[in-house]
Amino acid sequence: MTLVLIHVQRNFIISRFTPQMFNSMGPSGCGVFYFFASMMILSFPFVWFLGKSNFVIFNSLLHRWVEVITCYSPRNKRHSSREHGSPV
Repeated sequence: MTLVLIHVQRNFIISRFTPQMFNSMGPSGCGVFYFFASMMILSFPFVWFLGKSNFVIFNSLLHRWVEVITCYSPRNKRHSSREHGSPV
């Protein structure tokens, strides 16, 4: 329930201040574009330097997850039954 309230509060804040942001950040709302473009440019070094250390952890978990999924997939069982000569 508390997560729902947090979500509602964040949506309210965003919907409340978005029109003011468009009005106050330059003529015709170009300032909003420049604001988000600058945030995107600033996020690139952040992801570049901090994403590499997390990628190794994520990659090993992903490989383990794929092994578990393929181990129990019906496709894997079909292939194993064909190898033994039994009909599918």
